[in-house]
Amino acid sequence: MNSFNKKIFWFKKVKIKLADFIDYLKNKFSKKEKNNHFDWDRKLVGSLSKSKIPSFKQIKHVKNFLTPRELLIVKVLIFIVVLNIGFLFYNFYQNNLEMVPKQEGTYVEGLVGSPQYINPLYSSINDVDGDIGSLIFSSLFRINKDGMLEEDLVKEYQINDAKNEFTLTLKNSVKWHSGEDLSVDDIVFTFSAIQDERYNSPLRTKFLNIQIQKEDENKVKFYLPNKNADFLSELRFGIIPKFLWDQIMPGSAKLAELNLKPIGSGPYKFKSLIKDKFGNILDYKLEINKEYYEKEPYIENLEFKFFVSPEEAVESLNTDKIDGLGYLPEAYLSDLVAKDSLNIEKLKLPKINSIFLNKNKNITLKDLDVRKALALSINRERIVSEVFGSGAKTVKTPLPSFSYFYTEDIEDYSFDLKRSEEILEERGWLRKEINQEEIGEIKKIQEEKKEEEDAELLSDKQRRILLLGPGKWRYNKEAEEDNYLIIELTYPSTDEYQRVAQLVKGYWEEIGVKTILRPIEVKEIYSQVILNRNFQALIYAQAFELIPDLYSFWHSSQIEEGLNISSYNNEKVDQLLKDAQNFNSYSDEKRNNYIEAEKNISQDVPVIFMYSPYYNYIQSKKIKGFNQDSIYKPSNRFSGIFDWYVKVGKKIKW
Repeated sequence: MNSFNKKIFWFKKVKIKLADFIDYLKNKFSKKEKNNHFDWDRKLVGSLSKSKIPSFKQIKHVKNFLTPRELLIVKVLIFIVVLNIGFLFYNFYQNNLEMVPKQEGTYVEGLVGSPQYINPLYSSINDVDGDIGSLIFSSLFRINKDGMLEEDLVKEYQINDAKNEFTLTLKNSVKWHSGEDLSVDDIVFTFSAIQDERYNSPLRTKFLNIQIQKEDENKVKFYLPNKNADFLSELRFGIIPKFLWDQIMPGSAKLAELNLKPIGSGPYKFKSLIKDKFGNILDYKLEINKEYYEKEPYIENLEFKFFVSPEEAVESLNTDKIDGLGYLPEAYLSDLVAKDSLNIEKLKLPKINSIFLNKNKNITLKDLDVRKALALSINRERIVSEVFGSGAKTVKTPLPSFSYFYTEDIEDYSFDLKRSEEILEERGWLRKEINQEEIGEIKKIQEEKKEEEDAELLSDKQRRILLLGPGKWRYNKEAEEDNYLIIELTYPSTDEYQRVAQLVKGYWEEIGVKTILRPIEVKEIYSQVILNRNFQALIYAQAFELIPDLYSFWHSSQIEEGLNISSYNNEKVDQLLKDAQNFNSYSDEKRNNYIEAEKNISQDVPVIFMYSPYYNYIQSKKIKGFNQDSIYKPSNRFSGIFDWYVKVGKKIKW
């Protein structure tokens, strides 16, 4: 077949195919029949092809039978179709593609200190042990990243009406890192070990006289000697495997290798450690627990490096040898080199530093107006700025701002020097000047009497004037005992407390209140000061648990031997706190009682609330997903580690 005949053949075939296709579409929507002569020809030629739709080989010849204008229109239409398809694909890609964390990568954190006992029986006394232990061991209950108590190993629980019996049902299919099943027997063994004095656990005193009983293979019950609605919040210690630890004598527990190579049931498990020639642990590695009973973390490997000092740790962070750093004191933040590549997390702590006022040791402090004046005279903002920089924040309430029971709706004693002086004036505390000449005369008399060996060298009034020194001091001729307003301010003898005390002294003396500073060694502050309430005013800190025990701090029954060190006594507050003990931890009733108690305490000013420190936690910006603003103890910073990630991947959302 010559070239011309081929073209004729293809032309007819394409023509018939197109006609056949058009006819097919017409017949699809029309019942009219076409019985003309052309229809028979079309069918005859069409019968030569199995498909009624033109093939690509056929369609490519269409251009030979279209005018240039028609061909241009076809090309433009094809371009528009392709462009729209491309746009739709791009739009779908943009709207449905998301970057998701991938389960891979390593996070290296530096810690000042070293591990000793990564064992829940002992880890509460060493932050490094507690940090690592919180990742290896599971507990009955835990604190989540929002600072709320939630179930960990526990599936459900029941509390009796008397609040002294707690029945816990465990989750199924929980396994130890070694592969064995975790059981109720492990819970009973761990709790019994804590109570056993042979193990010498620091947790023992917290759980004395509490009984534990195995109810069945999945249920355990606690019996308390007294009601305690908040008991569940105490069950945050890690659980250890009975099948390993019951082979070790209790007296030798601290010598066991399991203390440094532990077997737990938490999201990470022990991988390896490196020691130097002196036996000091330099490096400690964990790997993800693929058999974890809940959501697995994204970061596959954790590594901890240990340092002797903050300076050494900062140097390692600056040289990219570590990705993060546990608590870093405020003074060392300025040593960080590449701050733009770091996230400096200021985590709130449940610790409130206050000035406790003891009206039993200084009679002038019995006057509420005097206490108010003292509170109003202190510029807390300046104290925090000068002493702590960005390392602390001012507070005005008995509870941390992130507590579930916190309220801002209380009496505000923010700095107001003018009002402070007005209150003292209204209460009859006027300024009385003591000049240098008067002091000189008393000293002269003192010297003369020394020479005469007079036993009564000076009168009480003269000694008081020498103590006051020159100045315009507050004096009240109607005062019961001491006519001059003098306060002794006691504080632990650390650099920070010393600076705070000096600033408080300056503010109080600015309003005419003579202030005598009394530093006490930190190790002696409890025995010499708190135990016997031996102070007039005391700078000290209160630390709170997840469910704060306001009863211990503020109920009048706790004045003699409890933690009510300011000897606060208010019948209404007593009743509120007593009733609160009957309510479940997160109940509205308990919260309302606590809030009402806070309001009354703030109005009575038994304490001047000062400041709360931050926990400085440093992480490289390549670590994503950290989302916390407060912790109850250092290890709580890992509460949200399930959301941390290093690597990301792409995923289409359908």
